[in-house]
Amino acid sequence: LCGKHGWKPYGFLLGNKCAVTEFDDCAFIQCCRRTMRKQLDYNLTFHKLVAYMIVLHTAIHIIAHLCNFEWYNDAQQATDESLASVLSELHQDNGLWLNPIYSNTTTPLYVAFTTIPGLTGVIITLALILMVTSSVEFIRRSYFEVFWYTHHLFVIYFVGLVIHGIA
Repeated sequence: LCGKHGWKPYGFLLGNKCAVTEFDDCAFIQCCRRTMRKQLDYNLTFHKLVAYMIVLHTAIHIIAHLCNFEWYNDAQQATDESLASVLSELHQDNGLWLNPIYSNTTTPLYVAFTTIPGLTGVIITLALILMVTSSVEFIRRSYFEVFWYTHHLFVIYFVGLVIHGIA
């Protein structure tokens, strides 16, 4: 295969495989045309559906963090020799603790407002709350400017989301 044509046959095979994959995708879209395509054609309906999913997953994410902070706090205050208590005492030489609540005086509120992920999480949650509450039909129809300007908080939301994920 690598004779006088070099690596061209492999590129040809790869191109054909990609074409077959695209054909399969088109066939899938044709198959689901009646159900999914109708929803995807309506951009506002799709936008609202994505927004509802973002709100749902944000709520799940926040609840998971609250549970984790409660478990971290319980592990820090435990006096027995349980695994959670022992792991809570572990830290590296440079002062990084395994448990972000590293003393009995540290509260989850302190961690939320003094760490980069905590602060960006609060900021993007507030931006999302403002965007969602101003999207209610009554506010959107009566005070369109409020809806319009608060929807521009998406810039802060996405920048904060990137920083939140990196930190």
